[in-house]
Amino acid sequence: MFETKIAKYLACVVFAAMLLCVQMFFTVDVYGEELHYARVNDIDFYLPDGWDVEEIDPEESSDSGFEAILESSGDGMTFDVYYHKGETEDFIYFDGEDSDAASYYENQGKAVVEGFYDEVYPESQVNIGNYEIYEGDWDTYIKVEVNIAGGSDNGTQLVYLTARNSMTATADSETKPVVDRLLVFGSETGTATAAEINEIAEPIANEYYDFGYDDSLMGYNDSEESSGSYYDDTDYGPTTFQNVMGTLLTFIPFIIIVVVFIIIFRRVRKSRNALFRGTYSADRKKSMRSEKYKAIDRDKKSEKDKHKTDYRKAGSDKNIRNREESYIRSLKTLRSSGLVTKAEMHELLEKYERSKRELERRRRRKKWRSWRLPPPFPHFWV
Repeated sequence: MFETKIAKYLACVVFAAMLLCVQMFFTVDVYGEELHYARVNDIDFYLPDGWDVEEIDPEESSDSGFEAILESSGDGMTFDVYYHKGETEDFIYFDGEDSDAASYYENQGKAVVEGFYDEVYPESQVNIGNYEIYEGDWDTYIKVEVNIAGGSDNGTQLVYLTARNSMTATADSETKPVVDRLLVFGSETGTATAAEINEIAEPIANEYYDFGYDDSLMGYNDSEESSGSYYDDTDYGPTTFQNVMGTLLTFIPFIIIVVVFIIIFRRVRKSRNALFRGTYSADRKKSMRSEKYKAIDRDKKSEKDKHKTDYRKAGSDKNIRNREESYIRSLKTLRSSGLVTKAEMHELLEKYERSKRELERRRRRKKWRSWRLPPPFPHFWV
């Protein structure tokens, strides 16, 4: 019974340990695992493993104002990035209220999306659908569904649009430089639905980050300080606190396993002690009950033996008296018939009394010897 309980508890411990190990060493991101860079590390993004990525040289872009940054594909999906440089009269605050992003889209962003499709798909019929606001970890996007038909590329696409002003723009400026980022997602066959495309698109857009390439397009360049890269001379290694926390997080699964094992051990020991106490109590009750019945049986047997002895003794005394009376009656009969004289009768009676006393003496002597003297050869001598 104990072995079965211990086996079950140990199986639970092993299963918990396996889950923790899987969580520690086999953690997989939902949307992708491979980090990619573009424009000399000014742009980084994550894609699922196995995707093909090609960065487009700025000189290969057309003069329409839409600069192709990269093209990528994998798992039957496509992901392209385009930047567009323009101007706006007001500051753009995509990180503020949703109404700010919606206002920008209605006033300027929708025209940017339409201009992009006129440039890239001039022979196709493009239908710009409804939009919604998506707030990512780094940027807020306007997500637009676009349907293409009548050309070489048909199907549904999703455009994640965001924009920001130049860091050099001031309130006194009549116009402020702005750069629109268009993250365009689609399917290689053109048959995927918007929902299917969004499963891939949303995680990628959420992790997409521009460290300053859009600023360089708007004329702001801090290359003298950072040599055109956000990473050049800055040490972004883990701090002491991060190292300590990382070490603690590494040991937490093992601590959990130890705690679970201690709890299981205590429960098993408690169960074993409880079972032992129950078994001991039951055995003790059984033993006491057995002793009680044995004592009752001994008393009954002793009483029965005593009764039998008394009965035998009483019977023996009665027989002796009967024999004595019969002997005396026989002598009286012989005396009355004249066969024996009076003196002979008294002599016979005296002999009878002497014999009776001698028999009683021998019986008592024999009983005394059996009670007082040990046997000539005790059993432990043999």
